[in-house]
Amino acid sequence: MKKRESSNWNIAITHILTSWFAFPFLTTISWYSILSIMNINSNLINYSTMSIFYILWMYFWTIYSTNYIKKSYIIKTENKGKILQLSEILFTLCWLWILYRASLDNSEYIIFTFITFFLSILIFSKTSRKHIKENNSEK
Repeated sequence: MKKRESSNWNIAITHILTSWFAFPFLTTISWYSILSIMNINSNLINYSTMSIFYILWMYFWTIYSTNYIKKSYIIKTENKGKILQLSEILFTLCWLWILYRASLDNSEYIIFTFITFFLSILIFSKTSRKHIKENNSEK
């Protein structure tokens, strides 16, 4: 695959879509499938285990996304910081929307959503900063 130059916004949005939007959909479906097979109906167990499951998978999907970005895009040294910053801002805004929705719907389990929010942002930020590297060539 030939690497291409792209705007900082495009790379940041690709990172968010790859690591965050595709990821929760697959994680949620797989987790609720496991719960239905095990016939677990406790909301406390559902929320706590889903939070743990989500946090663990966040790491792996962020690495997948960073590997995709490294293979697909030319990232210049001067753009790396901007791409990471835009990704983190977009990721945080998406999570703030989820926190808002959770506060309206499931106020008794908001603590699980908040802990997941905090740890997800930490994992996303640290993993992205570690694995997105400058690559000024098309190789």
